[in-house]
Amino acid sequence: MEEIVRLPLHMQDALLVALLHETLEDMSSPTTHGTLDTGPLLPYQLFSVALYHRYALRALVQTKLPAKPIKVSNVPIPGQQDPTQESREVQEGILSVLERGGEVSVRILEQLLGAGEVRAPVLATFTVHTHQSSVISHNWDRCKSVADEQFKCQDLVKVLSDDNVAFEIPSYLRKNLELELEAKPEKAPQGLLLQVQTLNTIRNVLEGELWNSSYPISLSQAGKPGVQFLIQALVAKFSKLNSTHKERIRMFLLTVNLASNIREVLVPAIKVCPPLKALISQQELLTMWPQYEESRVSLIKKSPEASMTDPNNLNDIIWDLIHSYNPEWEMPIPIYNTLMKLPQTPQRELVFLYIAKAVELTQAKVYSVMSELTNEARQCLSAHSGRDGIAPWTGVNNCLLGGVSLPSHLYLLALVKPLAATAHALREKHTNKGVWYDLWDVVVGILVNSMQHKRSSSGQSTPIERHHDSVVMSRSAFLDFLENIREPSCLSIIISLLGHVLNILTQEPNSEVHIDHLAMWPLLTSTALCTSWHLSKADLAYMSDQYYSALAGYLTAVFVATDFLRNDTGVDQSVLNDSIIRRMVRCCMNLNCYTQAAILCQFLESIDYSTALRCLQERNSVDAMDAYYSCLWDVSLIEFIINMHQKRGEIQRRDKALTMMGLLEVNSNNNDEIQREAAKVRKHRFLRAMAKQYLC
Repeated sequence: MEEIVRLPLHMQDALLVALLHETLEDMSSPTTHGTLDTGPLLPYQLFSVALYHRYALRALVQTKLPAKPIKVSNVPIPGQQDPTQESREVQEGILSVLERGGEVSVRILEQLLGAGEVRAPVLATFTVHTHQSSVISHNWDRCKSVADEQFKCQDLVKVLSDDNVAFEIPSYLRKNLELELEAKPEKAPQGLLLQVQTLNTIRNVLEGELWNSSYPISLSQAGKPGVQFLIQALVAKFSKLNSTHKERIRMFLLTVNLASNIREVLVPAIKVCPPLKALISQQELLTMWPQYEESRVSLIKKSPEASMTDPNNLNDIIWDLIHSYNPEWEMPIPIYNTLMKLPQTPQRELVFLYIAKAVELTQAKVYSVMSELTNEARQCLSAHSGRDGIAPWTGVNNCLLGGVSLPSHLYLLALVKPLAATAHALREKHTNKGVWYDLWDVVVGILVNSMQHKRSSSGQSTPIERHHDSVVMSRSAFLDFLENIREPSCLSIIISLLGHVLNILTQEPNSEVHIDHLAMWPLLTSTALCTSWHLSKADLAYMSDQYYSALAGYLTAVFVATDFLRNDTGVDQSVLNDSIIRRMVRCCMNLNCYTQAAILCQFLESIDYSTALRCLQERNSVDAMDAYYSCLWDVSLIEFIINMHQKRGEIQRRDKALTMMGLLEVNSNNNDEIQREAAKVRKHRFLRAMAKQYLC
């Protein structure tokens, strides 16, 4: 399945439907699976049915989630269509078919949970089709057997762990899975049953429901590996839990500890886990295992190192003891070198522990506890050095001197300087609009000039990096710069600036983004004539099915690029290309303005007669059909309109179309210059009529 999902949607659908046709005979079409009974199916047929319906549900889910666009080649193949590109209409058609059969797919997959043997076809199974083949017989005996746990339990632990926060899977389904694993333990991987029991128990605990009373016995039998998995499962989602959930976990640990032969493993594991240790007081830990402290004291007394008095030996023992807590701890090299320059004191060793544990918690994504440990380490170093700044200032100064010594200071000064000056002015509460506007001009210049988009024939937008002499950096470099900002005031300034840019672009008072420091930025932007911004706004509206706003955005871009059609020297061709025109046609059709859609089909480099004729025959059009006849210049479309009105008996409309046909500039025998001028005049007339409707 992982290999199939890398293909475009139309190729996935064609491939899996072809597999159904080869494996099934009577029920090969997915539309007939509403009455499909999976009981009599053969093992290889079960596999093909399961694969198709898993793909169907996965495709429906993926459409609801944001996804990274497929990277395609920018070099077209002459005379061939790129198979990785698919039109929006094809994708919508496939998804509509899958959505209608969504309930059927769920029902069939639920039936397949009780399936027996499943066999997957391999390459050697199929016989090659030739022009002489009349009957094709495949070698189904060569199918590869699929393990039961692989067919039903892929990524099971991860799914259950994520559901302990989402609470989406019904509890009875999770319980049925646990019972199924208990009934057939020999078919499940080692340790999977205990992991499922642990995750189900955590789910019941978080929801405040009764959990299986036999779980502590199973946990005790599993020993240290079982307890380690329990601790990991609790810590993995600890940052997403509220106070009620944490209190339930505390009571759960106290209850589990009552089981025999488990406190010797559970209590030490809780003590070395800061998130769980913070839930339980020291007195409760002593109550959970009173012998824990006594065993530690007796161990120290029996140790021969307890009688040592040499300071160097004691220091070595302390160092070994510190590193014996967790051999997986890693110290970042710059911080390690900084700590090694400090005198050997207990504070330095304590800072070492804090930072090493913070790095480990960062990898486990327990950010709240990691932040607390980092602050403790900072306070220890501040108390030791007598200053708040812990950064190695010598290294920082060397970095600054190296940047100043570069041949070009543009990168260092053009963005960093206004950002630092703005942050300083904000911190000191100084009103200096010159500094603020300098930062505004730099960032807006990056957003406007550093990125352009090239649209393919399918309407997909491909970013193209361009470097201008007046631009400080490209947009991708600017985004990398933003990712490295850690200072809160600088982050607040950048968020405020970008939010204000977004509000200016949308111009929707009801959907404005709330920002701080609004008085710092200009109320208007000096880049209102940037056509790429208007095109981006129109594309966003189009993808959100806001067709009226999308048309308004596309028309605004055209009028901005041509100075309200007064400077039509071919600039509009770079804005009003075929992909945008097709989107405008789709918008008009969705608004039931079919005559406008037909007129726009003339704007294409190669006129789309099929779409234009279909729109002209549409009877549900809400725009006046004959009102736009003065905007027609294609003789074939005018002849079709005359014939259509003649058949319908619409004499007045026919006569009006005949009048347009009789104009001298519409004659197809005219030279190219006269025809281009006639088309240009009618284009401008139509665009002004559209602007009067959508922009006024």
